[in-house]
Amino acid sequence: ITNVFETQDTKLDYSFCKNLKDGKGFTCGFAGFSTATGAALSVITDYRKDHLRNPFGKYFISLLRFSNQTDCNLVKGDPSNFDGFGETWRRASCQASFRKSQHRAVDIHFFEPAVKLANEVGVQSYLGKAIFYDTAFQHGYQTDDGFSLRSIIRLAGPMIGSEVDYLDRFLRIRRRILCCYPDLVTPLLADRVEDFQRLLKAGNTRLSPPIQLETHQVTITGQEPEDPV
Repeated sequence: ITNVFETQDTKLDYSFCKNLKDGKGFTCGFAGFSTATGAALSVITDYRKDHLRNPFGKYFISLLRFSNQTDCNLVKGDPSNFDGFGETWRRASCQASFRKSQHRAVDIHFFEPAVKLANEVGVQSYLGKAIFYDTAFQHGYQTDDGFSLRSIIRLAGPMIGSEVDYLDRFLRIRRRILCCYPDLVTPLLADRVEDFQRLLKAGNTRLSPPIQLETHQVTITGQEPEDPV
């Protein structure tokens, strides 16, 4: 579902790697791993465990330098030392082991933390966990900064009543945060919340296919080919 929101496609784009000129350096892989946040470095570090001789060696020092920098660092994600990085990532994505490293990084950085927070709140449904994962993916989760998954959980308050009622409240808060964000891009990304709200209203908490994501004009049939990993 999150991949549809990001790319309008059910197929995962492991080879994507571009400098989007957003101050985050290169955005890579099917989950948008950034060279500025440490996510791209996490993928490459996992890959290096079984591939000591690999084409990312010449970028490793720069990746370490520009990962996890503070927001006030003006050179955050500076791509000037990454000549050829995009093509190197694309070539590596032809290898099953590199694609598996991307999946492991998603589990570590997004899915497992999102499920942990969902369990703490009492969210158990497949739809609820998908909502929490997508929120962690889009908003982050590490801090309570007024935008993150943790912030939305705080604003939603404890689960009183049914899980459906809680998720409805959660999604309304999330949509309001996105729509009111003070830039020109983030408010345009609130449409993914509409699709979750439709699924919740339809009662499809088990995410039984077909899953219709009307805003994005994509239907997940459950018959999609498995990823070659």
